[in-house]
Amino acid sequence: MNKFLKLLEIINQLCAVFFIEVIAELKRLISRNRKSNKLFLNTKNIKLVALALVVIGLIIGTFLILKSKQQIQLTTTSAGLSEWNSNLENASKHFDALDYDKAFALTSNALEQAKNDGAELQKFSSLELLSRIYNAKGNYLKAAETYKAIFTSLTVLPSSESSTEMATTIAKSLIGLGLLNQNLALYQQAIVSFQLAAKVSKNKFGENSVMHAMSDAYLADTYRLLGKYDSASTLFETSNQHFEQNIQKNQTENIVFSKLLASFYQDLGQYTKAEKLLSESANSITALSENGRHLKLQNDIALALLMLDSGDYKKAESLLQSARETLINTVGENHPESTRVLSYVAELMLLKGSFAESETLLTKTIALQEQLLVLNHPNLAQSINNLAVLNSNLGKFDLAKPLFDKSRGIWETSLGAEHPKVGIGFNNLASSYSTQGMYAEAQKNYALSKNILIKSFKADHPLIATHMNNIAELYRYQGQFLEAEPLHLQALEIREKTLGNAHPLVASSLSNLAELYSAQRLYSQAKPLHDRALAIREKALGSNHPDVATSLNNIGLLLYFDNQYADAQALHQRALSIHETAFGINSSEVATDLNNLALTYAAQRQLDQAEQLLQRAIKIDETLLDGKHPNLATDLVNLGDLYRLKNQNAAAEKLYLRALSILEKALGNDSYFSATILEKLASIYDQSSRKAQAKIYSYKASQIRQMQKITKAL
Repeated sequence: MNKFLKLLEIINQLCAVFFIEVIAELKRLISRNRKSNKLFLNTKNIKLVALALVVIGLIIGTFLILKSKQQIQLTTTSAGLSEWNSNLENASKHFDALDYDKAFALTSNALEQAKNDGAELQKFSSLELLSRIYNAKGNYLKAAETYKAIFTSLTVLPSSESSTEMATTIAKSLIGLGLLNQNLALYQQAIVSFQLAAKVSKNKFGENSVMHAMSDAYLADTYRLLGKYDSASTLFETSNQHFEQNIQKNQTENIVFSKLLASFYQDLGQYTKAEKLLSESANSITALSENGRHLKLQNDIALALLMLDSGDYKKAESLLQSARETLINTVGENHPESTRVLSYVAELMLLKGSFAESETLLTKTIALQEQLLVLNHPNLAQSINNLAVLNSNLGKFDLAKPLFDKSRGIWETSLGAEHPKVGIGFNNLASSYSTQGMYAEAQKNYALSKNILIKSFKADHPLIATHMNNIAELYRYQGQFLEAEPLHLQALEIREKTLGNAHPLVASSLSNLAELYSAQRLYSQAKPLHDRALAIREKALGSNHPDVATSLNNIGLLLYFDNQYADAQALHQRALSIHETAFGINSSEVATDLNNLALTYAAQRQLDQAEQLLQRAIKIDETLLDGKHPNLATDLVNLGDLYRLKNQNAAAEKLYLRALSILEKALGNDSYFSATILEKLASIYDQSSRKAQAKIYSYKASQIRQMQKITKAL
């Protein structure tokens, strides 16, 4: 303990000068950017500020922990104390009601009165509330300056008896300091602050106190943000025991704790537990009326995020729009919290397939976040990643790749290379590669994603299911059906268990499994899965969502194979309309629709119409996919089949050979799809009396088929 005291004495000598220099540097940065109304906070300087704040917290916390011989003397009059209490109590109520301007005015009056009366404790308490107001308003510089004032107040305290009020204020200040560091994405500094708050609370109030439980809960939440779920779990368990034993007490703290615990459950994929906590909190908040507006806002945002993951997009949209209106009316649009909610609205539009609206919102969000947040903030990375996904969905792969790399780099810097967000970043990049037919690159990035995710989550987590689904799709694209099926079945099982039977991701698993069966001509097994996927998607996403179009296409193909050409044509036409609206007339999805629609025209001997559609599909895929994607090979094969119907075997042969070359480069020489083309070429050669060539190609195809049978038997 003596060594610790000596260390603190040294830190105390350096802290004041260090803090003043950092604040001065921030002021210079603000002055430099004042003309553009931008607060460009250099990450290095922000970290210096937070480190200074942590040092201050260390000194403040130790002051109470060691029960310094210096004591506090209250010199205010009884009347003055009553007026001060009234001002601060009313300020707290206005803070809880999101009336930050009124709260600021009352707190400033209380602070001025405490200074005039020489009441150090009241001054300290006023500064603590003032720092929270600044933090809530997004004015992190002022919050930092107020913590400096708290530090100064503490070090000049005259001798008097240490009080419960002082200990409470110190613990609150340390928690506030931790939350400030969280807002700045400085999580290690936040950990130190919350640990000190826990020590202060334990020494003064005991382990079973609400202040100690809240300190542990905030510490657990910081570990959650860092992806350290085991550390978070232990702390949440101890905190939860306190609140379960005192469920009727400390209502406000109970609501805050429930939100933190719900976020933890959500990260672990335990959505039912999370929703139960947030719903119970919503009921409790209703009873608080205006005094619960701050709590309601945070609870609604948390519930909206849960609804995004749960697939209830209608409820998520309602909650987010309400939260956005509240924030704009209270703190304005150029506020970190407002931009956070705006990013969620943009993500919702992406999930709903409203790509144009999502792009507009994401572009706006990123511009605001670059202005308001530090350079390597995880929230900025999330917005950039979502924009990358959007560009990939739209086939703008050259724009998507640098955005994927940038967002992942920010996550690695701010959260660590093993954080689940980094794993998600690798997964999204892999999916983009897979869409482009770059399967080796996709496989590599999926492996990197898996190595990270399995360290953080159990085998039945929804993110693990997503990884299984994506790997299975990669196998399916390459004709490796035996490898794909068990992964699809496992992914479906996990998703049904964790997300429920009506989630859009369950529909995706059903659709992908059905596609796998269709590729093997197991149409009777595919049909009920496609029907179920369509029903889920239409209910959850609306009738004009791109995923609905995917289901329509899939069912249309089954009808085509069942010789129901007119019905199939109607579904493909509807899918084409949806995709053209969502992606534009030159997207890869539209090319797929054109292919499928052409098949129905060809089957009904409307060959010229079919040829026009296929030529358009080829032109789109040649432009988007650089002439090397298996989708282009499909276009070429379908046009080749059409030419054979028109007795143009020479033209068909050229198309088949080009398609075979694409597939062999993309998938190797022994893929299921290559065997199909070899059989088509053998048929052409046989009909044109090129028997030797026909025999060679037929033999190659039979060898591939035979190897597939052997593999299946094994």
